[in-house]
Amino acid sequence: MSVVHAAAPPAAWHERAVRIAGAALALAAIAWSLDLPYRAGLLVYTEQFIAAMLGVALAISYARTRDGQPPAARRLVLAALALAGGAWLALRYPALQADVLGHRAESLALSLLLLGLVIDACRRSVGVALAVVFAFFLVYAFVGHRFGGLLQTK
Repeated sequence: MSVVHAAAPPAAWHERAVRIAGAALALAAIAWSLDLPYRAGLLVYTEQFIAAMLGVALAISYARTRDGQPPAARRLVLAALALAGGAWLALRYPALQADVLGHRAESLALSLLLLGLVIDACRRSVGVALAVVFAFFLVYAFVGHRFGGLLQTK
């Protein structure tokens, strides 16, 4: 009796894109840990690398679906925004770091975009509880200086 194995169905385009992005993320981390950008003559801030990886990781979180179906258009837009925001911060980091007050609108827009995407990605991955905790500490960072005693921040 012979066993016939059916060929695995081809992965949908979004599954392939997620796998490629995940592999690129892992390979970039390995390259960074081996100090390959510096050895290649590239001067890259650690923060630039982290910003680019954040954009890719957020895009993966929005493009990945549990049921194997293509993601909704809204999720693809959020994935594109995540990639664009990470790339924007990675490319503009030296100028923003040197003169953040000279680029107030750009800094504010970029920080609100990425912060909103990170909170939403946490909510999608883990649930509302982590997003609420994250939001609580974000608000606490802004108003903590008004508390007295052990709860006061500086």
